[in-house]
Amino acid sequence: MSNAHTRLVVLSVFVLARHIVAAPSCDRMTAPTESITRTSFADRVDEYIRLRRQVAESLQGDEPAGGGVDATVRVALALAIGEARHDARLGGVFGPDAAARIQRVVSTDMANRAPSDRQAILSEVPGVPRAHVNDVYPDGAPLATTPPLLLRELAPLPPELQYRFLEDALILLDVDAGLVVDVIPNVLGRGIR
Repeated sequence: MSNAHTRLVVLSVFVLARHIVAAPSCDRMTAPTESITRTSFADRVDEYIRLRRQVAESLQGDEPAGGGVDATVRVALALAIGEARHDARLGGVFGPDAAARIQRVVSTDMANRAPSDRQAILSEVPGVPRAHVNDVYPDGAPLATTPPLLLRELAPLPPELQYRFLEDALILLDVDAGLVVDVIPNVLGRGIR
């Protein structure tokens, strides 16, 4: 990393520190109904996107344009978002009710697939150590495609985020930062895999 890039990362972290205190929390919980689950999950996703945009703007004055992010910007963005979300916890974006619904949707989808179709999907899933909130997606690990029929059953996401399988979990991935935003562990449990 060049001196200019190093200074950018260090300066960005200091500039970001001013915004951390005002950063919204991702820990709201809601009543267990499906309509509230969808709304509250969407609200938490929107909250994350607002925070992410603030962080990206503080780093470079402009948000990354999905897909064309170089490695230096990706690392700086991941570090800065991770710092801004230093208190983020498992389920903070998904929430317990959305996580339970997503678990049911994935289990039902996989159970209804032919064994060869299920095996084709699972063969793409990288077998890496357990994912944690604010982890950087494993370098060089393939991005397993979430099947289109399954995606139709899940809440839509903004372009900055994607659902991805990683080991036995379903993660919410920040595409430009390569950052694990949230995790639903054991979605692809022993009964499916």
